[in-house]
Amino acid sequence: MLNELRSFGIQAGAVFLDLDFVFIDGGRKPKWIIILSDNLANDGIIFTLTTSQVASYSGSFRDYILVKKEDNECFDKDCIIEIERTGFIDSEIVLNKCRSQLLKYKGDISPELFKQILDKIAECRSIDNIIKKELGVYE
Repeated sequence: MLNELRSFGIQAGAVFLDLDFVFIDGGRKPKWIIILSDNLANDGIIFTLTTSQVASYSGSFRDYILVKKEDNECFDKDCIIEIERTGFIDSEIVLNKCRSQLLKYKGDISPELFKQILDKIAECRSIDNIIKKELGVYE
């Protein structure tokens, strides 16, 4: 499975547009995601969400990173990386989305931005320790 996932570009630092992201409440819409792990921890992949609603971002989350489009070619517009919305997704779900062309690879973030994300995750009190452990970050 790992080789097939990698053949679709699933690796740490990759950015994808998920054309059918399913929210906790069951709602669905396209959503940009950043893959943070490719070690298939617990048969899952760790990812974080972004939002392009920069102008109207309510700031309901304390831990986030503002990313400018001109600094990162994989984003179509300025966006916010919502650190507190970091979680696991089942590897099989990711693979099925890739096979169905519901995940569109958009590029990779810079190593500097990736490190900044991991540093924010390490500081974020609302992220489960298992995620921090799997990513190798600690408070």
